[in-house]
Parts: sequence; structure tokens; C-alpha cells
Amino acid sequence: MTPTGCHLTPALDGRRLMDGWWRREGKARKKFREEVGDHGRDGARILLVDTETDAELARYLTDAPPA
Repeated sequence: MTPTGCHLTPALDGRRLMDGWWRREGKARKKFREEVGDHGRDGARILLVDTETDAELARYLTDAPPA
């Protein structure tokens, strides 16, 4: 069963850092901003999704640095 509310999935270089669920969108958006501050660099992918509608609420994506 998937919890209802908002689902946050930050990843760095293709590796998921955590899964977070919040019932209140305001708290989830605050955590999204914190994750961007902590992990917002090349190779980061941070998504915030409404679990009831599957609507993307926020996104932070960067390309990985060239090899």
C-alpha cells in the first residue's frame, strides 16, 4: 500500500537517497526545498509527486557531469 499525500524521491547519480511521504503538501514542499539545498548539484534528480493523482508537484533535475 502506498501512503497518501506527497512522495519525495531524491536521487544522486542514479542512486536513490531516500523515500519520503508527507500527508500535508506544505511540509512536503519544505522538505523538497531542503533536499535541493542539500543535494542540488550535477547528477541530482529530486521529484515531489501527489500520490493520489500522480501529478508532479515539483522537480529538480540536472545532467550528470561528462565522463
